[in-house]
Amino acid sequence: MQRTALGNREQEFMNWFREIAARLRLAPDPDDPLHHYDYRGAWASGLELPQKPGDHWPSIFKDENHPNRFISPKRDKRVPEGYIWDSKHNTLMREGHFASYYGNLAEDDDNGD
Repeated sequence: MQRTALGNREQEFMNWFREIAARLRLAPDPDDPLHHYDYRGAWASGLELPQKPGDHWPSIFKDENHPNRFISPKRDKRVPEGYIWDSKHNTLMREGHFASYYGNLAEDDDNGD
């Protein structure tokens, strides 16, 4: 995943991330590939970010392979039947169109945001 470059603000970001990682019980390395998230981009965006465990991070900074990127009606009743919601790009797509590009969505994935 391409990460946001911060230049001379990198140390400021790292100080913030150390604090937020400890508070939210995240892995301490913002570049850990298991995060599937661009924390630098989120921090630099100026958007309101989580302050306590369970708060939601802005989906736009999810990695293309983030395990909770695609949401089915089974996981969220706000998604219409026959559609899949792409939370990263905030778009709905028909299930058939989704399957032709991404395959079948794992319906037993029920792990949050």
